[in-house]
Amino acid sequence: MNKLFFGIVLLAILSACHKKKIIKTINAPDYHPEVSKRQTRKLIKAKEADFTFLNCKSKIEFSDGVDNFNASANIRVKKDSIIWVSITATLGIEAVRCLITTDSVYIINKLQKEYYCYSYQSLKKRLNFDINYNLIQSVLYGNTPFKVIEQDSSYDCIDTSYTNTKQIRGDIQIQNYIKNNTLKLHKLDIGNIATSDKISITYDDFKLLDIDSFFGFINKISLNYQNRNGFQSFYLGLEHQKVETGNADMKFPFNVKQKFERKE
Repeated sequence: MNKLFFGIVLLAILSACHKKKIIKTINAPDYHPEVSKRQTRKLIKAKEADFTFLNCKSKIEFSDGVDNFNASANIRVKKDSIIWVSITATLGIEAVRCLITTDSVYIINKLQKEYYCYSYQSLKKRLNFDINYNLIQSVLYGNTPFKVIEQDSSYDCIDTSYTNTKQIRGDIQIQNYIKNNTLKLHKLDIGNIATSDKISITYDDFKLLDIDSFFGFINKISLNYQNRNGFQSFYLGLEHQKVETGNADMKFPFNVKQKFERKE
């Protein structure tokens, strides 16, 4: 599987796309250290993003420690249904198109005239990481990816800036760093305790959208994992340029030409 495929999978799975209507940054509510664990959990839920359609134009930077490339991305989302990604290389030529559905991930590499089809189970085997559509969508929206429940969660207050919500799901440990003044996810670490595989996402450059919704317009994503080829490390930087929501007529074109070769 080539590096370009990994770059697009990382982009489609882990980037966070948000609305464009930037009004201005204002003072957020004061942080109150005496807020209980139960109250904090309720406030985190109340600040999660929720929209039906999304159309985002972004700049991306990808590196695997050996090669680097920059490109433009167009990302479209229909909530609980489809995530569509188009990557444009130099000279405005579309290089890759990706379609993520509730059961599969499809990739067309137009430059190499080849395509890939993967179930989430097959991606799990390749990446040593349990990926599904709901997880992808939560991270795209900049929301905490796993429901916080009393049985598997603990809280640590990091000075007065962040609260770290720790969760354990089997071999997976999740750490959600919540910014106390906005109650938005600032950093997310998901790691496999058994294998030391880890995904880290940092959301930055928060802007106030609408009345009381904060979103990060700069995202830094890293993935470190072991596979049959040894230790792999990837970095993806994402900066949103233009984002719109609420387009029910948005299209998700995805057709594989007959001459394209299927790859594994």
